[in-house]
Amino acid sequence: MEKIVVSIIIPVYNAEQYIAQCLDSLLGQTYPYFEIICVDDGSTDQSFNLLKEYEEKDRRITVIRQSNQYAGVARNRGLEIAQGKYLLFLDADDFFHPEMLEQAVTQAEKDKTEILIFDVFQFDNTSRQVVETTWCPLKKGLFGEGVKSAAEISDVIFDFATSAPWNKLFLADFIRQNDLRFQPIQRSNDLYFVFGAFACANRIGLLDRKLIYYRDNNADSLQGSGFRTPTVYAEALYALKELLEKRGLLDIFGESFRNMAISISVYNLNNMKTQDSYRELYRALCDEIFPRLHLGIGWVEAQVEKAICAKEELIIYGAGTLAVAIVNFLLYECGYTKGKISIAVSNSKNNLMQVKGIVVREFSEICSNSKNRLVMIAVSDCRIQEEIEKDVRKSGFVNTAKIGFHEFAALVREHWNIENMK
Repeated sequence: MEKIVVSIIIPVYNAEQYIAQCLDSLLGQTYPYFEIICVDDGSTDQSFNLLKEYEEKDRRITVIRQSNQYAGVARNRGLEIAQGKYLLFLDADDFFHPEMLEQAVTQAEKDKTEILIFDVFQFDNTSRQVVETTWCPLKKGLFGEGVKSAAEISDVIFDFATSAPWNKLFLADFIRQNDLRFQPIQRSNDLYFVFGAFACANRIGLLDRKLIYYRDNNADSLQGSGFRTPTVYAEALYALKELLEKRGLLDIFGESFRNMAISISVYNLNNMKTQDSYRELYRALCDEIFPRLHLGIGWVEAQVEKAICAKEELIIYGAGTLAVAIVNFLLYECGYTKGKISIAVSNSKNNLMQVKGIVVREFSEICSNSKNRLVMIAVSDCRIQEEIEKDVRKSGFVNTAKIGFHEFAALVREHWNIENMK
């Protein structure tokens, strides 16, 4: 076998529909110096048999089989036997640009990176097309130019990229020297590993190329079934916080950690597909997760809780993640009906048509109604919050409240405390 520079590790579970496209796109790479370690995680379909066929055809492929212990354990199994200078953890339902390895290795060698991050295409599994969305796994503007240490980007270290491992090329020695492993949990097993690596890194670099076709709208993926295990992601947050504390890094990265922890909690709340799973996570957030992580400790404008307790009509300005979270909170926990909630945006053409069955309208359409209603500005960017508030008040509305992620967490905890005192 030729020298191995990159060890590609792929956990496989019931991926018979996708594994051929995945492996074919890797075997067709322009860069030949790699090994593929496929770890079958107790598949019940034909995945293992397909993997063995590929293993027989190409000596660069090694197949391991284990009982179903989830992707984190499977990735660790691959890491144990990996021989490459670099590690790349991919998913079995994705496929890849033919120059992915060549471009990534070339850039990593040039910049001497411990972690190299590249961009992705989003491939819709329903339409079978690459789609343009607002989802952004890599925020280049937050990171900036050049190679950075974690300390240089301490305020955004957990915000500029997602915790997904599949668009990151890791230096194997760096991972082993820092004793980093994936968690043995069903979901979010990558958060501790990836963000722990970020926090320990002295050389992080970006490659401004889209090299992976990330498959979205796959109902069989763990992201598509998160509502079945609503609170497990918190185990990753606890572990990361403990790592930061042990290495004396929490003071340096604390603000970014709190921002990330709240946004991930809101994402998971929004991902709940049943009212029961929503309420299970909501109660866990208020009772354990937020207190244990010291989140939601803040001030909520009195008019907000007063309006909600009185079930006054509200206007939610925004149609993104925060707006969805607020609407869910009002409907599921505060006893609101949809008729008492209006959702407004500056331009409806750039947003969802509905949120939880409530029609999204342009703010100019709502202005003709009562100006006494509270307008909750559901946007995380402080600068945009200020701009929206000015426009809202120019339109005659005097009651406004800016609700970012931290304010939402504080609102959730305060409402929980009030309800428990009744």
